[in-house]
Amino acid sequence: MRNWLLAIFLSGCMASLSLVATESTQLQRAIYFFENDNCSSAKASFKNLWKESPQNAEVAYYLGRLYFKAEEVDSSLYFFNCAFELADTVSQYSLWKARALVQKGLQSSPIKKPYYAHQAKKYFQKAVRLNPQNTLARQDLIEFYMRAPGILGGDADKAIKQAQLLQEQNCWEGYKAYGKIYTIEGRFNKAEDTYLAAIEEYPDEMQFYLYLADLYLKHKQFDKAIAICQRVITEMPQKALDMRYKLANIYQQTEHYQEAFAIFEEIIRLKPNQMRAFYQFGCTSILAQQNLERGKESLIQYISHKLKYGCPSLAKAYYKLGQIYELVDNRDEARQQYTLALRINPDYHQASEALAQWQ
Repeated sequence: MRNWLLAIFLSGCMASLSLVATESTQLQRAIYFFENDNCSSAKASFKNLWKESPQNAEVAYYLGRLYFKAEEVDSSLYFFNCAFELADTVSQYSLWKARALVQKGLQSSPIKKPYYAHQAKKYFQKAVRLNPQNTLARQDLIEFYMRAPGILGGDADKAIKQAQLLQEQNCWEGYKAYGKIYTIEGRFNKAEDTYLAAIEEYPDEMQFYLYLADLYLKHKQFDKAIAICQRVITEMPQKALDMRYKLANIYQQTEHYQEAFAIFEEIIRLKPNQMRAFYQFGCTSILAQQNLERGKESLIQYISHKLKYGCPSLAKAYYKLGQIYELVDNRDEARQQYTLALRINPDYHQASEALAQWQ
């Protein structure tokens, strides 16, 4: 009798262990999809895991990240809230909750903005307290202090203090923090000197070249922005993908559309799986009101592929495709694309306004 009971007990234990192992394997698979920019498979996997384990903070966190990327702010905030409630000592969960609160505040009425601003500051600060080595959290806190009005928690002195702490921890992060502060303050020369010093010390670090190009763009120094982009593309072609996009963006802003088209075509030739280039080709065709057929084909191809994490949302792609159909006076197709955009993201105001024109 005793042996029989023992056998049942051990069988139950093995079943439980098997269930845990299966769940762990499914989680690792979902994370693999996420890290390899397979958003649709990642979302499906994490949703299934959440149904099975609604107490798993890590699953909630990744769902929050996916909804955040898709610009579904309410859903992202819900899951970040779940993650932090389930594991309120994890700095990264607090950081992403703060980021979602910022986005929610940007979408809210003037009456509600102060609430979301104070909540965002609270969770940025908490993320730093939970892990003082979380440089992303400290950088975001600096940006909050610099951009928020004083009445909502902004404080330039506190931003500088955080930058000093970052400089002590990591010189690279210090350059980034001070460059951000000077840029927001509008101190062009100080920001430029900071980024040039960072490039001299870290010549292979692409991020500082991008920051410098953005600084030149902000101050409409287009020649300097183009020069820094071309320098990187020439000297470090294997690392220059983001710089190619940046250069094309400059050409878009300065209405040099043929040059922008050429860069996106080159990216597609070199990296045929770079879906972002297809999307941007479509956007450029709308801005230029040229190459509309090629732009339409590019957006259709973009929509047909599994999107990577850093890519514009499908809702945006359908909206852009609707704009192209509108430009060629195909109202039925335009209406259909705007409807599809709203089906994915019901809060997409631009698509809603565009669709209302055809009702």
